[in-house]
Amino acid sequence: MIRDHSVANDSLIVGVMRGHKLHSLATHDGGFLRVPTLSVWMPGR
Repeated sequence: MIRDHSVANDSLIVGVMRGHKLHSLATHDGGFLRVPTLSVWMPGR
């Protein structure tokens, strides 16, 4: 159940970013690496 909410939240983040024409995201969530249109910055890696 928790993972389902996380995926929905991730989709919302990507949708809002696309709407605002944003392409870079700093996160600890490696799931965003699967989104080809995003440049993902992972602090500490």
